[in-house]
Amino acid sequence: MPGLYQQQLGIPPGFPAILKALARETLRAQPDNIYEFAARYFLQLVEDQKHGGGDYGDDAETGEAGGNRMASLSNSELEELVMQLFVAADKDNNGYLDRAEFKAALRSSDLNLSTKQIRWAMEEADENANGVVEYREFVPIMVQILQAMQAKEAALAAEQAIAQQAETLLLHGMPQAELEALILRTFQKSDTDGSGTLDRAEFKKCLLDADLGLSRKDVNALMSEIDVDGSGTIDYTEFLPLCFNILVERQKDEMLTNETLRSRSALENELLDSFQEADTQGTSLLPRATVKQVLQELSFQFLGLTNLQIVTILAQARTTPDGSVNYVAFAPVAAAMIHTMVDLLQQKQRADAILRFAQTGSAQAMRSMNPGQIKELMLAAFKEADVAASGTLSRDETITVLLSLGASELALSTSEVNALISAIDGNEDGQVQYAEVVDFMYDVLAHLEREAFIQSVAYTTGAAQEPILTS
Repeated sequence: MPGLYQQQLGIPPGFPAILKALARETLRAQPDNIYEFAARYFLQLVEDQKHGGGDYGDDAETGEAGGNRMASLSNSELEELVMQLFVAADKDNNGYLDRAEFKAALRSSDLNLSTKQIRWAMEEADENANGVVEYREFVPIMVQILQAMQAKEAALAAEQAIAQQAETLLLHGMPQAELEALILRTFQKSDTDGSGTLDRAEFKKCLLDADLGLSRKDVNALMSEIDVDGSGTIDYTEFLPLCFNILVERQKDEMLTNETLRSRSALENELLDSFQEADTQGTSLLPRATVKQVLQELSFQFLGLTNLQIVTILAQARTTPDGSVNYVAFAPVAAAMIHTMVDLLQQKQRADAILRFAQTGSAQAMRSMNPGQIKELMLAAFKEADVAASGTLSRDETITVLLSLGASELALSTSEVNALISAIDGNEDGQVQYAEVVDFMYDVLAHLEREAFIQSVAYTTGAAQEPILTS
């Protein structure tokens, strides 16, 4: 029996609604450990409140985490609210918003969106050639995004523990230092005056560079965070340290919500569907260049693989005498390899293997030669074939040289030759300026050696660790 002077405790306003929302999300997620799930759920509520995601009082009666009012609105009501929001932000009534205006509109809305939810919306907002968003066309998409956020939040809460794997490890299989060095080289290549700055158009062009392999959402997320100074330029050296963290958050979101990335079989089916769509003749064969193009398109859609990673994957493709790829045989091998690069649960093994590779000294020496010696051998072979001393070779002539390198002092394997052939991109005339590609070809060979080591050390079962050499 309670004592006479015992403090009488009451239930805080809105608390029953919060418990009701937790119960619903628990039933939806079906977590193995309900206590851990509840703890993560409440931590997310607190995080949303810190970033202006709503309060837990009156808004909690909507039954949604963070006081989100979206659940109480019909599709048409939500669409009307979003349109009013954008129109109010469109000060000159031209039907367009730049990214800063777009983000400000989302932050000031009655929707009480959290920072994370705003980021999700910004990732979907594609801009036109003038760098602005045509918001009237985007409104229906925005409504779908807002409605999908409910399920997305539940998935993130239920699998937060898995997402922690990516925090301090890799991004699509790449260490932070390696990715940042690649981004920096790409920026510097466009920074012709060495000022350390780029204008907005130059900056976006760099992000779209195939060498970086950023997906559409990656590019949108980064473009939403840039800070243009008074002169209209971006100091990319200041922005570079932020890139990795932004992209890691993107990777976690994509992995937790994109079913295709979550299993090797789903990836294989996606690859097969894409290859079959490109196979207009129904032969199960595609030119190597077409297979590369399909992988690049999927990379921009959601895979986020660098050009170097794509070439490494193509090294495992079996080819016919005319250089075509049997994509039915290639799809499961490629899917297994891609999965080791994007699956959060496999990143720890991959990171450990990369560290071991560096410690063995293999990262500094291939075939008992240093990088300069290997590049000199390749360049000498190209120059010998260039009888006109023009500095260029046709694609077929370049392939002939690469095939000859297999029998040379370099003793390239079939898969290495395949990878180098896949790396060739001629100019508009189909000519290859071989002096410009020698550095990239060396990078391909180094990446192949490291990837073979990773597959053999980190993954002891499955097709991914079994290199398949073409014949």
